[in-house]
Amino acid sequence: MAAGRGILQMKSWFIIGVLLWAGQLHAAAPSWRLDVRHGIEGGEEQFQKTGLWQEPLPWQGPVDLQDELNRGDYRFEIIRQADGAILFSQSYSSLFADWSLSSDASHNERYFEESLRFPAPEVPARLQIFRRQLAKPGQPFQAVWQLDLPLQAEPAPMPAATDSIRLLQASETAGQAYGLVFLAEGFQADEAEAFFQAATELSQALFRYAPFDRLRPYMQVHAVMTPSNDSGIGFNEAGQPLDTRFAVNPNALGMPRYALSTEVHAIRNAAMVVPYHSIVILTNSHEYHGSGIFQTYAIAPAFHPRREFLVLHELGHSLAGLADEYFHDTPGYAASAGIIEPYQPNITSKAGLDTLKWQQLVSEGTPIPTPWNQQAFMQNRQMSTLTAEPYQSVVGAFQGANYSAGHYYRPALACIMLLDMGDNHFCPVCQQAIVEQIESQLSASP
Repeated sequence: MAAGRGILQMKSWFIIGVLLWAGQLHAAAPSWRLDVRHGIEGGEEQFQKTGLWQEPLPWQGPVDLQDELNRGDYRFEIIRQADGAILFSQSYSSLFADWSLSSDASHNERYFEESLRFPAPEVPARLQIFRRQLAKPGQPFQAVWQLDLPLQAEPAPMPAATDSIRLLQASETAGQAYGLVFLAEGFQADEAEAFFQAATELSQALFRYAPFDRLRPYMQVHAVMTPSNDSGIGFNEAGQPLDTRFAVNPNALGMPRYALSTEVHAIRNAAMVVPYHSIVILTNSHEYHGSGIFQTYAIAPAFHPRREFLVLHELGHSLAGLADEYFHDTPGYAASAGIIEPYQPNITSKAGLDTLKWQQLVSEGTPIPTPWNQQAFMQNRQMSTLTAEPYQSVVGAFQGANYSAGHYYRPALACIMLLDMGDNHFCPVCQQAIVEQIESQLSASP
């Protein structure tokens, strides 16, 4: 793709963006982004500011968001310095949180990039980060770092002029839309059409599944072609890393098929040219891999036969903060004793059965815990085994979730957060969690 065409497309988008927001710019706050390095050194958790940026588009959604869902391992607050009032809050998870729970963390000291986005405060304020205490009852947040915010931020670094944008799905609402953006990883410039085609097909597929089918009027989807120098992802035959835009490793943290990019700041710079809340990185690959980190990104292959399931499953993590519901051993993650009730909305421990967090969706007469033949399912992992169960169509509390066959329970026998068994759907509890998260990011509820 010629650089001149890319520049023209980028300029055109910004003109369109201004026109779209005309008439409400007086109320729209600038979007700020704090980039940090987050890691551990000498046994102590550390945060290092690398930049405070003003992004080119105004803030999307409520400027006074108070995150009451709290579905991440971390939380940050924008606090008015004059009186300590919380102006804005948002929970999130991060690569560091994922790494710290993996076996890779036992012998390494590392730093990871993170980005925190928020509306620019109009008064002197500070940003404070809180870490969830996972081993304590209630898993409360504890303050770990803070930064006094200046009154101005620097203009964010603009992405490459060769990036090009397509609108795949327009919202039907004025002034409110939940933005999803697909970014390209491992696609060379002459492979742009292959990326756009895959993004279009997956965008269309997304809206065939509940609850996205009924949320479609409130969502907009863009694809941003972010070209790489090399085609593909990971490593070449000589074991050397390919030169790709976001350096996705398809086997990160010592875990096969767990795809991660540590280039979070570059990802944010690429995404900021469109209005967005969630990012999906499509890799130029036919291999099975993926990941989803709440309020950070999802990764899925553009061409694997099970790509629809992977996009949906990883969006469950990155968009809604859902936990994995499968319960077989997962190499790379330490086993949990299941004593503390987890914060995720779609799993519970034995301790949580008496006050089930999704009780309002359980029909009268459904036994808790809800019996099912786990052993028979593990022998074949077929949907037919689940459809033969007496409680296959109800919400209950089924033993087996969160990488444990015995310690945790999930709301339904089958769900996209469990396995891909050819009849993909989100269970009612996960659907509700997705709707709640999207509603919280909009100025008005859909």
